[in-house]
Amino acid sequence: MAETPPIAIVGMSAGRWDPGAESDQLIALRVAAQAIADAGGEQRLPADRQRTGVILGRGVMPEAPEAGIGLVPDLAASRLANRLDLRGPAYTVDAACASSLVAVDHAVRELATGRCDVVLAGDAHHCHDVTGVVVLKRFEDAERDGDRVYAVVTGTGVAGDGRTTAEVVGQPAVGVAGLVKAALAVYHGVLPPTSYCEEPPAGAKVWQTDDRRLVRRAGINAHVVLEQAAARAAVTVSEPERVLRLSAPTVAEMGCLLDRDDLLSDGESGRGRIRLGLVDPTPKRLNLARKVVAKGRSWRGRNDLWFVPEPLLGAAGGKLAFVFPGLENDFEAHADDVARHFGLRWDSPDVTVGGHGKGVFRLGRLLDTVLRGLRVTPDAVAGHSLGEWTAMAAAGIHADADVDALLAGFDPDEFKLPGLAFAVIGADACVVTKVLEGQSEVVLSHDNAPNQSMICGPSEAVEDFVLAFRADGVISQALPFRSGFHSPMLAPYLGPIREAAERCTLRPANLPVWSATTGERYPPSAREIRALFVRHLLEPVRFRGLVENMYAAGFRAFVQAGAGQLGSLIGNTLHDREHLVVAAHSAHRQGLPQLLRVATALWADGGDPAFELLPGRDGGKRGRTIRLDLGGPPLSLDESVWRAFRPRAARASTLDRIGERDPLAAELSAARQAPRLQPLRTELRVSVETMPYLLDYCVFEQPSDAWPVVPATTVIGHLMDFAEQAAPGGRAVELEDVRLDQWIAATPTLDVPVNVAPQGTSQAGVSLGEYSRAVVGLAAGFPSDRPRPWTFPDGSEQTPDLLAEQLYTERWMFHGPKYQGVEDLVAVGERHVRGVLRTPEAPGALLDNAGQLLGYWIMSRLSDRTTVFPVGMRRIRFYGEHPLPGERLDCVVRVVSVTGSELEADVQLVHRGRVWAQIEGWRDRRFDSDPVVRVRPRETRPDRGRGDQGAGRSGVSLGRRKGG
Repeated sequence: MAETPPIAIVGMSAGRWDPGAESDQLIALRVAAQAIADAGGEQRLPADRQRTGVILGRGVMPEAPEAGIGLVPDLAASRLANRLDLRGPAYTVDAACASSLVAVDHAVRELATGRCDVVLAGDAHHCHDVTGVVVLKRFEDAERDGDRVYAVVTGTGVAGDGRTTAEVVGQPAVGVAGLVKAALAVYHGVLPPTSYCEEPPAGAKVWQTDDRRLVRRAGINAHVVLEQAAARAAVTVSEPERVLRLSAPTVAEMGCLLDRDDLLSDGESGRGRIRLGLVDPTPKRLNLARKVVAKGRSWRGRNDLWFVPEPLLGAAGGKLAFVFPGLENDFEAHADDVARHFGLRWDSPDVTVGGHGKGVFRLGRLLDTVLRGLRVTPDAVAGHSLGEWTAMAAAGIHADADVDALLAGFDPDEFKLPGLAFAVIGADACVVTKVLEGQSEVVLSHDNAPNQSMICGPSEAVEDFVLAFRADGVISQALPFRSGFHSPMLAPYLGPIREAAERCTLRPANLPVWSATTGERYPPSAREIRALFVRHLLEPVRFRGLVENMYAAGFRAFVQAGAGQLGSLIGNTLHDREHLVVAAHSAHRQGLPQLLRVATALWADGGDPAFELLPGRDGGKRGRTIRLDLGGPPLSLDESVWRAFRPRAARASTLDRIGERDPLAAELSAARQAPRLQPLRTELRVSVETMPYLLDYCVFEQPSDAWPVVPATTVIGHLMDFAEQAAPGGRAVELEDVRLDQWIAATPTLDVPVNVAPQGTSQAGVSLGEYSRAVVGLAAGFPSDRPRPWTFPDGSEQTPDLLAEQLYTERWMFHGPKYQGVEDLVAVGERHVRGVLRTPEAPGALLDNAGQLLGYWIMSRLSDRTTVFPVGMRRIRFYGEHPLPGERLDCVVRVVSVTGSELEADVQLVHRGRVWAQIEGWRDRRFDSDPVVRVRPRETRPDRGRGDQGAGRSGVSLGRRKGG
């Protein structure tokens, strides 16, 4: 027996031979794919594929040796390595029945010598009706990488007596099948039954260890010794939960969908307003769904079922709010899996009572980030008690660092009030207030819901009230924490908190924040916000009034972004009205499964969450198949197997990197590959014949010098088009360092040289001669981490003194009809302007309209140098397909800086409530403006190459009024 370094078995699979298949190579390919998936997927393999080897045992059938002729057994390992892109040593060994264990022995040596970091070993042997593959790594590597280890190979040996047997002592199988069975026995601590002894046990029994036998060991006589992985916690292996989503135009048709035989064949079926979402559609839950649909009434959440005949969100117009909890009792932050899945930084916080304020805040902030990345965007945020601080940070009022610093200096243990305690009372606040009348020691601190209030005061006095309420049959309970918050007794201790709050920088909120002190939206001014911050700590939390007022303002869905039972207070308050409450954190399950339920609930009520970013996203039937064109019969791969080998696509965001965890070998998927960039040199012909819409973009009016030019935003579109030509199948989603150095005039005709030069795998430098250039980012799809739409506090803007149509009729702008898309001037502020755009037909005109909106701000707010032209943009990012002509968008322009020569602004375009494009660092060059310079009518002349098409049309151009 050879001594070897410890080798970990980190993945394995055994599959029965399909008698209808002709090639053991196909079976080996399937089983190897399953073994890699079981080991954690393709990302567990070394990045350098030459460090991964394949060694298979393959013996000729002893019963009929002639049957193996022509099967070319030595190609089994090579075929597997080729199809799975494994580039290390790949060869087949033949030792008859011992082949698979000889392959394991060779694999151990490949790992021990360091030539490979991972080796797939096993057999593809028809004489057994089992084909098996194990994934082997050095044990120290497996520990370092956090792999699941079924067992550790501590020794191997090969011996022969002329017969080369490979029997497992006491096991009914041979070779790698016995190895897999022994490894599972070691891993699960269960001795399986066996028939190879005089008195076989009746069934499996627990394999105990004790002080004398610290680990479990298993051995076989030809010859692999396995040992239990020491000090390794067992890992639960589970599949992502499936989600069934159905929609139908009527309740009756929904019932028909539920009766279909192929109900589970797709993750989403049907079309219609009425929706049903079901997590983990077991037969029992499906029966419940049928009963619920038969009744035709809303069902939200019980048994993980959501059925909504009248959705509250989407077209119904209901608003969504995130609600952040305050200090809770001890809780476990179930967020590790969420952070790993989305690639976010996260350290499980200290969440013990009295010192877990920062943990509550961090959990809320994490959930807020993830939910927004899942296309769950709130219309407002609110908080309960100190959860209001989290809401302020989520809305951008406080920087995260400021809140961290505030909480770091605020430890409730250090702010205890001697003898001051809390109790929860199961009664309406009005009832509690009446009972408290006539004394001043105990006060109402929380009005949580119609049947829940809280009181605060000295311990003995609070306990007396608790006993009195209980005597009247009211459920009451003293709480384990003490602080005095939300009571006037905190006032003498408020100094350090007030000072810390004063040091925090306040910024304009990017979405409304509602206060549980006033029951209204936060005020706009910094002075009022600071005053409310103090009131919030000294006055009762009136959460019930907050929920009532938000409901009256149109809020119908509430997502609890944190731990605790805050959602039950909302449900208690709104129990007789249609509403949705769902928690993004649960004490009873991990974070990702709970987020799956949040997405299902919101979808059923008319939302559009990004299921594709969550495990279990498709919810389809098990056992889906794809075809392998390998020259043999088709092979069915389990969904869990082929999902584990989806190829990585070029991604542009943190959330999109989730897709990298589902790699698929090229031959096993029809998924799109990342675009492959190639250099490109060509020309762009610019003329009014090839671009007739430029006749509506003439800077001057005089017949002698009418000058149609290519708008800067149209140039940007050409830069993107040429980048996509150089990357077939790719999509331009981002531009950086856009330079607009010279006008491109359309008369006379001009051929502009185009050059596309790859810069890495996903970027290309694109230039149009000496006129313009940019670095264009390409990907297989649009990024999903959309930013939040910008908002501005009340009182920070005014109604414009000009109608949008006057921009053109009174000739503030020189643009002709094909570039006239500013439909409404909504608001203007000291540093921003908002408007509504209707998408024009001309290429690039939509972004040009954003520039026109900026032009209005310049002319309305600046007194001189109001003639501007764009010269560059730092970054442009697109989050979806270009809107169709005629579609409306909200446009917001924020002015970043103004100097004598330049102006810089950021732009956001919002389509159907979601950001479609965002521009950072739009730079305009400012020029001297003459007060007599004004746009004037111009006639479209037939000599511009348009013939009768232009007859009778008129536009506007920049002109100079004659005669002073």
